[in-house]
Amino acid sequence: MANKFDGIRASIGIDAEQVRSGRKDDDMNILVIAAEHTEDHLTREMAKAFLETKFDGKPRHRRRLEEIAKIEKNN
Repeated sequence: MANKFDGIRASIGIDAEQVRSGRKDDDMNILVIAAEHTEDHLTREMAKAFLETKFDGKPRHRRRLEEIAKIEKNN
């Protein structure tokens, strides 16, 4: 549901490495965690990865976000 709103890039966290990748490559700005299916220590690891990892800004990643922004403008 969160991704229905312009500017929101939410993703379900599977593990810390996936969260880092989502932040670096897709500029994920909302972390979704399945509380009933995720152990506490994994939740903490994912939250830390989310807060500490920045978008890398590589051209191919920027292009992807620009395409998303174009779609959002037309809705």
